[in-house]
Amino acid sequence: MYQISIIRMEGVDMNFDDIYELLIMYDDLANKEKKEYIPCDFGRCLFCLQDSSSTKFDKSSHAISESIGNKRLFSLRECRTCNTMFGETFENNFGKYVFPFKIISQIYGKKTKLHYKHGTDEIEIKKNSPVLPAYDSDVSALIKTTSDNPILKRTSTGFILTLTRQSYNPEYAYMALLKMAYGIMPSNQLCNFSLGLSYLKAITDATIDDDTKNKILAATTHECFLEFVPGILPLSISSSIYKRKKSADNKYPNFMFVLTFGNFSIQLAIPTDTEIRSVEQKTIICRVHSNLSKIQVQNFHEEESTYSCEFTAELIPIEDTSPLQDIISGEKND
Repeated sequence: MYQISIIRMEGVDMNFDDIYELLIMYDDLANKEKKEYIPCDFGRCLFCLQDSSSTKFDKSSHAISESIGNKRLFSLRECRTCNTMFGETFENNFGKYVFPFKIISQIYGKKTKLHYKHGTDEIEIKKNSPVLPAYDSDVSALIKTTSDNPILKRTSTGFILTLTRQSYNPEYAYMALLKMAYGIMPSNQLCNFSLGLSYLKAITDATIDDDTKNKILAATTHECFLEFVPGILPLSISSSIYKRKKSADNKYPNFMFVLTFGNFSIQLAIPTDTEIRSVEQKTIICRVHSNLSKIQVQNFHEEESTYSCEFTAELIPIEDTSPLQDIISGEKND
């Protein structure tokens, strides 16, 4: 009952656009001045299937996670109860998973400041004000690190930044991605995903036993791609669904979900009901956004406690450290 197509990773040198065509895309999601609402064409919550006589709807449900900067796209397909429940489970774990990416790309989500602290290491990033105005009014990020095991290590060309995540459930983080994919799926395609939607809801259903939930998670969580694109915010905050072309080999999944934000894209297959019931092996490939991209395979059955990013930078000594005395003394007092 809980079997799903086995997704095998393939080399990333193939041409994604030869296999897939864009079905729908929502771009510029950081623009809160252009709010857009995905309509509820079927009169019921997409996830619990209740209508307005049994549950409440409002305009607060983000179709794409606000944690990666979505201020624009909302859903009228999701009732308030499901929005709250998914937020406390899937969304909370997804937020912990992507937090290092938000630090690297300076994506603020709900806040105007990012703060990271692990042991004596600390990062502070401000959106609307400088952190070192005495040196440069454009400097928005400050990294304080120890010398014995620093989060920031020098290389011959720059630095490697290693960030530690808060403990999270990786399968729940993956379910958050599937929920986003289902949430933006065109209405005329939703008939292909009844089983997957029911699984998503079952995982948060208090009446279903843990053993059954674990079987669902084991069967529906698969590897996907994480793409890192170097540069200063090369990717807009966007969400896209691609559909396999009729001319393409059916060894590829019918639908792919691509989520981009800052320096990152996350790409995964959206299994149809037919694919879930099948034991046929499927192959997924990555839509590469830059010839400088670095592609990793993400296994959401295993928690990744840290994330490391290598970047090019120049080290500039500061001769006058007096404006830093409060920071330095603060470190000594910790």
